[in-house]
Amino acid sequence: MDATAYESEVRYPTDQKLLWESVDWSYSQMRKICNNLNIKIPRTKYLKWKRRNLDYSKMRRKTKSKRKSLTRALLHLLNKINTELDKIELQYSFEMPELYDVRRETISKIYEQQKHLFTTGEYPKNRIVSISKNYLRPIVRGNKKSRIWCKSKQTSNRWNKLYPAYKF
Repeated sequence: MDATAYESEVRYPTDQKLLWESVDWSYSQMRKICNNLNIKIPRTKYLKWKRRNLDYSKMRRKTKSKRKSLTRALLHLLNKINTELDKIELQYSFEMPELYDVRRETISKIYEQQKHLFTTGEYPKNRIVSISKNYLRPIVRGNKKSRIWCKSKQTSNRWNKLYPAYKF
C-alpha cells in the first residue's frame, strides 16, 4: 500500500513548462507595470519564443536537441526579462502586492536551479516544480542506491506461481 499524499491540481512538471510558466508570468507583469507607469515596454524576443514554445509543445516526439535549444533560449529570455524588471523596480517607485514579491523570489530560485541543471546536469535539492505552489517538491520513491523490485499481483495465475518476483 502506498501512503504518499500529493496535490491533485498540478500538471506534470517538465523543465520547459516550468521555464515557460516563469517567462510568461514575468513578461505579463512587466507589461502591466509598463502600462501603468506609461513607459515603453523593453524589447524582448517574447513573441518569437511564445510561438516556438507552442510549436515545441505540439510536437509528438521531442528530441534532445530541440529540448536543449528551447531550454537554453528560455533561460536566456527569463534572465533578460528579470533584469529588465529589476531595472524598472529600481528606476520607478511603485507598490505591488505581497504575492508579486513571493513569485519574483520563486522565479529567481527557479532560474538558478534550472541554470544549474542545464549547465551541470545535476538535479538540485529542494527543486521547485510550480511557481504558484512553491512549496511543492517532486516525489522520490524508493532508495536510489538499492535495486528496484517489481512484484506481481497475487492472483491464481500460473505465471505468478512460477515467477513470484522479478528483479530489475
